[in-house]
Amino acid sequence: MTTNSRWSVALPFGVVPALALALASCRAPLPRATGGDAGATAVPVLPAPQRVALTGGALRLPATLPCHAADTSLRPLVAVLDGEYHMLAGGHVVEASASAAAPCRLALDPTLGEQTYRLAVDSTVRITGGSYQAVAMGSVTLLQMLERRTGGGATVPRGTIADEPSAPFRALLVDLGRQWHDVSGLEQLVELARWYKIGYLQLHLTDDQIFTFPTRAYPELPSPGQHYSVAELRRLDEFARARGVAVIPEFEIPGHASLMVSRRRDVFGYAGDTSWRATINMGRESAYAAVDSII
Repeated sequence: MTTNSRWSVALPFGVVPALALALASCRAPLPRATGGDAGATAVPVLPAPQRVALTGGALRLPATLPCHAADTSLRPLVAVLDGEYHMLAGGHVVEASASAAAPCRLALDPTLGEQTYRLAVDSTVRITGGSYQAVAMGSVTLLQMLERRTGGGATVPRGTIADEPSAPFRALLVDLGRQWHDVSGLEQLVELARWYKIGYLQLHLTDDQIFTFPTRAYPELPSPGQHYSVAELRRLDEFARARGVAVIPEFEIPGHASLMVSRRRDVFGYAGDTSWRATINMGRESAYAAVDSII
């Protein structure tokens, strides 16, 4: 998988539903990828896989696709694939209790690198990876290669793909401290990150403009109508983990903290100073104790 070493993207939220609509139609293949070996240009996969070997022909997948998770930890991925397969092929993925009769099989392989996966398509589809995240990336490659069939189901080219990212840390940063979005919008970004095999979603939760970080100890800090509860962030974390994406919550101090200073000068401010301050008083012991309780 050819990627840059580290990058961030500012993404207008309007493109997320547009992308979902384009994927749901599934009338045209994705742009041909470049990079990796020569075979990578033969499959519509982004980012381009490192190694591709097509054997010719295509496997027909039924509208109802049984999928076996060899490790119980992979079962959430089967549920994720169900919704995605329905969007792309009009069908459903159901969990199979035995691998022998399942045309789709997911498995962990400890001999592979943590972010390495292998996709093999012949008479069945087999995705193995060194971790849950790796298997999740392999499942995205499978989805990107699907061609929808009339009446439901899909076809996928026969062959093998062996892939891993060229950079282990690939993240999307969302600045919620300046532009707040609800959890449903963040879930769309998780899905987008999954589709492009971006492993981390970093949430910039606090800044001078908005304080979105949940805290029971200091309820006056969160911005009214523009903050998250602990339950909402836990739900988002579970949603992201099921899709192979890790959420990184960011709490910014000592700078960019004017809301903290103005709303609790007795804890974060400077004695006798009522002027605007963007930095909390790091010489005040109460500030350290408060930050510990918030985090």
